[in-house]
Amino acid sequence: MQIRADSWHNKAMHGQFLEKVKGKIDEEKTWLWLTNGTLKKRDRSPDFAAQEQAIRTNAVNARIEKSAESPRCRLCKEADETIDHIWSCCKKIAQTDYKQRHNVVAQMTDRVWEHNTPDIVIVGKKKVWIIDVAIPGDSRVTEKQLEKITRYQDLKTELQRLWHKPVQ
Repeated sequence: MQIRADSWHNKAMHGQFLEKVKGKIDEEKTWLWLTNGTLKKRDRSPDFAAQEQAIRTNAVNARIEKSAESPRCRLCKEADETIDHIWSCCKKIAQTDYKQRHNVVAQMTDRVWEHNTPDIVIVGKKKVWIIDVAIPGDSRVTEKQLEKITRYQDLKTELQRLWHKPVQ
């Protein structure tokens, strides 16, 4: 498995993704779905093509194919149209697809939760958890985690005072 990973990492185009997420993800846990999952190779292939920017976006066409068209996103026109931008940054998609994806993940609990900010607060016997669902691009996991920790620091302090328990 390590030989395959090294080979993948050393490829000029495909290795860019691994370099981009290096140090920002738990590499062991991130790839467990490849060895422990039930997806077939043919089903995983489109995911890897997207991660490796191997899908014909405006940015790929402009930079790699040297086409005359703009590399900008065809929806928002604010940033280069990369897969990462389409998956998690485009402002035109943010209020529809991203929000729906967020809500689907937040609803995967055993009970119905009222709309809150954060999405969920669980008060356990020994601990309190603040849960705010986010689905950032792979390279922004750490950044998004720090953003959420900072955002809820005051709430964390208040919950510790209220419940006399550690808050995560």
